[in-house]
Amino acid sequence: MTTDTKPPEENIRGVGERLKVERERLGLKAVTVYESLDIVQTTYKNYEDGKRDIPSSLLVNLWHLGFDITFILIGNQSSFVKNEIKPITNPQKQLNESETRQLKIFADVQNKLKNTEHKLLVSQQIDGLLKQDASKSRFKRFIS
Repeated sequence: MTTDTKPPEENIRGVGERLKVERERLGLKAVTVYESLDIVQTTYKNYEDGKRDIPSSLLVNLWHLGFDITFILIGNQSSFVKNEIKPITNPQKQLNESETRQLKIFADVQNKLKNTEHKLLVSQQIDGLLKQDASKSRFKRFIS
């Protein structure tokens, strides 16, 4: 059986490139991200440049900022990101500045709602798993 694995350096470089793409998709500046993650600028730059591997704990924090971790790691967009609402441009009518700003605000709110719904579903699944583990632990006490 053959696998299509790449050397670690190539994987790290690809992760860094996708991290930058994802940051730009979210409309965030690098300074906003590294300050939110409480890391220094050079460390974050090394992640985006593919010079340094991103720790899993940092990926969790990126997810909380709205980053699509599946895309960053393997290059496939999550379904909730694929379905996000994007501003529609109409070549027949130019939007004025106020309309453009309102449309962007609306799209941002819709995307945040979808992201929040996704996070809620994941946290409910985690909560359910924790409750299952807790009930199994209690059950084992009664057996022994």
